[in-house]
Amino acid sequence: MAKTSVHPIYVIAGKEQALAKKHYQQLLDRLIAPAQRATGLWVTDSKAAIDEVLDELRTLPFLTDRRVVVVQEADEFITKHRPLLETYFDAPCASGVLILIANSF
Repeated sequence: MAKTSVHPIYVIAGKEQALAKKHYQQLLDRLIAPAQRATGLWVTDSKAAIDEVLDELRTLPFLTDRRVVVVQEADEFITKHRPLLETYFDAPCASGVLILIANSF
């Protein structure tokens, strides 16, 4: 996989589901190789606890280059946990990448 700059946080926002899915797949392909997804990728939805998401982001990668944590349908999650997310955004984990997929941001 080619070396590209990786940001600690990505937001895919928009009501067009097919377009969001396309961008998500392109981003995922750039961030983590398919062979590394079994141990380096964690996908959840807005019902996830913020502690669980942050713990996954802070877990050191095992047999992968980085941990990728995806919160799908994240509108409710973002609204509910905005203060903690803003705190995390100020000092994100170096080995974790957070992807939030929402209708709006």
